[in-house]
Amino acid sequence: MAAPARPMRTRSSGGRTLILLGVLLALAAGAIVIFVVSTYTSAPLQTETVVVAASDLQAGSVLSTSQSGQVGDTQASYILISAAFTTKTVNTDFAPKDAYIFKSQTDLNTFLNGQSISSNFYAGEILRNPDPRLAAAGTGAVGSLTSINPGQIKAGDVLVQIKVDGAPAMVPGDHVDLIAIFCNANLPNLPSGAPPCESQTMIQNLYVYAVRGSAVFVVVKHQDAQTLQYLTSNVATFELAIRKPGDTAPATTTPVNSGTIISEFFH
Repeated sequence: MAAPARPMRTRSSGGRTLILLGVLLALAAGAIVIFVVSTYTSAPLQTETVVVAASDLQAGSVLSTSQSGQVGDTQASYILISAAFTTKTVNTDFAPKDAYIFKSQTDLNTFLNGQSISSNFYAGEILRNPDPRLAAAGTGAVGSLTSINPGQIKAGDVLVQIKVDGAPAMVPGDHVDLIAIFCNANLPNLPSGAPPCESQTMIQNLYVYAVRGSAVFVVVKHQDAQTLQYLTSNVATFELAIRKPGDTAPATTTPVNSGTIISEFFH
């Protein structure tokens, strides 16, 4: 008797279908990631053209479209705008928000012509609009000391020149105290019995505005200008003591004379 025929077994295709579906989904996800990344990296960078200092520019110079160096008998030193500044293309994210955006050399000449450089520019620094390193037109005569750093001169202030022996040790931006030695022969109205000579700190915390040769220019009120003129003309000698940066506190000192020296060093 023949054995009964066994029915054919059907293969289950569900597992293979799920595997294929997973592979297709992974490929699709990878394609999406590649598309997004390629789209992002291929987006053009936003750039703009700014104006930068072509080299270090010193305070006190005057920008001009046509003049260079010393002109006539004036003390002003002129710099050609075309030589002082150049253009540079940078990303918009890199440039400061107040950067001067270059349109044309004519516009740049109009913006800068006649401006005094009130504080140093360094090579590569970006020009701003407005730029605090430039003195506004009309704030002072061409070449005037008042154009170097007009923000340091307030209403009622004046610049006073103090002559020192040799090359001054201080630089613009320092603060100094004036220490003077006066003697009876120089100041005949001293009280009776006053020491023959005496040293005192006379005026404190003077801002050094500029240094030219052996002359130190300080910012003072009108009344202090008179005091300085009298002291530097009548005392036996004087010295400018440089203060530590940030030290603005009044110094408490006592006069020094021969009696003080004897008591301190010869007792």
